[in-house]
Amino acid sequence: MEIKLTLGRVNEIGMGFLSVWDKVKDTVTLSPKATYALIDLKRKIEPHFQSLQETIYTMAMNNGGEQQSNGTVRVPPENVETMNEKLHEIYEEEISVEYLPIKVRDNDVFPAHLMEILFDFLEME
Repeated sequence: MEIKLTLGRVNEIGMGFLSVWDKVKDTVTLSPKATYALIDLKRKIEPHFQSLQETIYTMAMNNGGEQQSNGTVRVPPENVETMNEKLHEIYEEEISVEYLPIKVRDNDVFPAHLMEILFDFLEME
């Protein structure tokens, strides 16, 4: 199957799924086919998310951003509006992603927050 995603949606998936995957992957119990589909989706979304994060970082630094001790970048208040306008434009861009539906059964264990963020890719069996 193919789905079109805005980069804003890719960012949501990245923040809600990719950022927590290593912490929750051992609690997920799916069939081997569904696990394969989930990992396949992760591998397809991850490069887009990483590229987006690099773009955001570069934009922030080019708009007077300063690296903070916690790893974030602080953009000066006078540049925030311009930065937000540019981010809005980027977040509206679309990509196409080929994916296999993640088929979830009644007896599978799949955390609700992951189901919510990956809802468009799920099918109930």
